[in-house]
Amino acid sequence: MKEHSKFSGTICYISSSPHGEVDGIVLDDGSFIKLPPHSVLEPKKIKVGTQVNGSGERLNLKPNSVYHHVILKSEDVVPANDQGEHHDKKRLQKFRVSKIVGKLVAIGTKPKGEVDRMILDDGTSVHLSKDFELFAEDMLIGREYEVEGEVRSFENLKFCKAESVSVAT
Repeated sequence: MKEHSKFSGTICYISSSPHGEVDGIVLDDGSFIKLPPHSVLEPKKIKVGTQVNGSGERLNLKPNSVYHHVILKSEDVVPANDQGEHHDKKRLQKFRVSKIVGKLVAIGTKPKGEVDRMILDDGTSVHLSKDFELFAEDMLIGREYEVEGEVRSFENLKFCKAESVSVAT
């Protein structure tokens, strides 16, 4: 059941799209706030350490809250709004295949609990295709995971399109 809720906190991590755009944030309480790139109005106002608040549909509570369809505020500015205008596509960088090992700090899920994104402690935004059958209850915040996939690095963000995900040994 979708619940419309308020949230507030400090941005600890930023998730990126394959194009290097902000597409989500992780707050200090572990909440994952989905921000479709077209909804980001002022990307320079979305940075680690910024205090934010807002409201949106809360989809689940375990292992972390996930908010969709949000309005994000910081002081008197609205850096993201799900009613925002569409963005221009940026030039894509080429992917490089890499292995990444990192601790899971938050996940993004779809409404039925399917994991579509993992945020690692180095700030990497790992996106999982529809073929993955990982669910929120299968993941453990704080556990190290090994991810192999195609990686793109942007200014302060790293994006990984996962080909495999496993618990690090």
